[in-house]
Amino acid sequence: AALARHPHIAQATTTVRTDQPGEKRLIGYVVPTTGTTIDPSTLRRDLAGSLPDYMLPAAIVVLDRLPLTINGKLDHKALPAPDFTTITTDRVPRTPREEILCRLFADVLGLPRVGIDDNFFELGGHSLLATRLISRIQSTFGVRHTIRTVFEAPTVAALAERLNSDDVGEALGTLLPLRPQGSRPPLFCVHPAGGLSWCYSGLMSGLTPDYPIYGIQARGMSAEEPRPTTLEEMAADYVRTLRGVQPEGPYHLLGWSYGGVVAYAMAAQLRRQGQEVRLLAMLDSYPETQFGEKIPGDREALKLLLDYVGLDIDEETRDSVDLTKLLELIRAENSVLANLDVSQVLALVDIVINNIHLMDAYQPEAYDGDVLFFTATEGKVENWMSCDAWAEYVNGQVENHLIACEHTKMTDPEPLRKIGDTITRYLSERA
Repeated sequence: AALARHPHIAQATTTVRTDQPGEKRLIGYVVPTTGTTIDPSTLRRDLAGSLPDYMLPAAIVVLDRLPLTINGKLDHKALPAPDFTTITTDRVPRTPREEILCRLFADVLGLPRVGIDDNFFELGGHSLLATRLISRIQSTFGVRHTIRTVFEAPTVAALAERLNSDDVGEALGTLLPLRPQGSRPPLFCVHPAGGLSWCYSGLMSGLTPDYPIYGIQARGMSAEEPRPTTLEEMAADYVRTLRGVQPEGPYHLLGWSYGGVVAYAMAAQLRRQGQEVRLLAMLDSYPETQFGEKIPGDREALKLLLDYVGLDIDEETRDSVDLTKLLELIRAENSVLANLDVSQVLALVDIVINNIHLMDAYQPEAYDGDVLFFTATEGKVENWMSCDAWAEYVNGQVENHLIACEHTKMTDPEPLRKIGDTITRYLSERA
C-alpha cells in the first residue's frame, strides 16, 4: 500500500523471498507510470519515512509489467530475484580494517563484494542481519558495540571510523591481528613478497571463528628497521614473534607464494625446537623463484606489489609510465596503498626486491611433518613447478588441493573461502 501511494507507481506488490537458505527477505516490485523512471534506492529511502524498519523491503525491483498466470492472477513464482550486486559501488578498502569490514558485510549479505560507501540496509540488510553483522564485528575486532552502531554508521567507511579508525603504523606492524579472539590455537599467516598480510582477511569467511587469525608482516614498513640478510634469519624472527603470542604448540602456519616458503622455514625451525606443527598450509608456494637468473628492479618489483594488493592496472599503463607516475596512479585508484605516503610505498618496493634476493639464495632444509598444499590451476605456463618440487625436502605427506584461479588471485574471497573450509576440515580431523 505504501508503494502504491507513490505518484509515479502504476502497480506494486511485495513478497517474502528465501533466495538463500534461512534468509527471508521482503522484496518490493513496482511498475512505473508511463513516461517515468523509478530509482529503487531513492524510493526505499522515501518509504523509510512512513514504515518501520521491519516493513521496509530489502530491495525494490522495477518491472515493465507484473507477471500474471493464465487466470490473470499475480504469478509469484515468476517474480525475479533482486540483483543486489548492481547497486554496489566501486570504492575499494583503504585500510586493513576497511578491507575486513567489506568482507564481513559481503559475507553477511551473501554478496560477492561490497564497496566502502555501500549502505548495509540498501544492499538488503535488515535488523536480524545487522545483529549478525555486529556479532561478527565484535568477535573479529574485540570491541563492544550494539546494533545501533550499524544503524548510525551503515557503510564500511563510516563504521571503520566508529570502531576507532586504523593508525597506519599499526596497519604496517609486524603482527597484524586479523581476528584475535578464539578458543583454539591461532593461525599465523605469513606475508607474500609484497610484505603485507592484509590479503588474508578473507580467511575469516571459511575458517571457523574459534580459530584466531594473525598476519605476520615484513619489518621496515612502519619504522626504520634492518632488513634480514637471509630467509632463515627472517623465519627465526617471525618464530620469535609468534611465540610471543603463543609460547607453545601446536602451531598453525599458512603462507601464500613467497609467504609459504617462509612459513615452511618457520615450521622446520619450530620442529627443531621440539614444537608440534599441526598445520603447514602453502598456497601455490615453491622452493625456487620463477624469475630465473633475473632479479627484478624497482619497476618490476612495484608491478609485483600491485598484483599482491589486488590493484588492477592494465599492463600497457604499467609499462608506459615512470615510477613516479605509477605511484600517483596507485593513490588515484583508492587502493589499499592509497593511504600510505610515497616513502612507505617505496619501502614496500625495497622489501619486494630484498625478499626475492632472499628467496633466490634460500636452500630449504628437511621438514619432518605434513604439508597441506593448494595449487592455483589457471594461467600457468607449461613448465610451472608443482607441489612435487617439495618431495625431496618434506619427510611427511604433501596433500594437494586444486583451486581454480590464477596464482595472483589465491587470496580473492572465493578461493580463500574454499581454502578456509579445507583447513577447518583438515584441523578437525587432527584435533
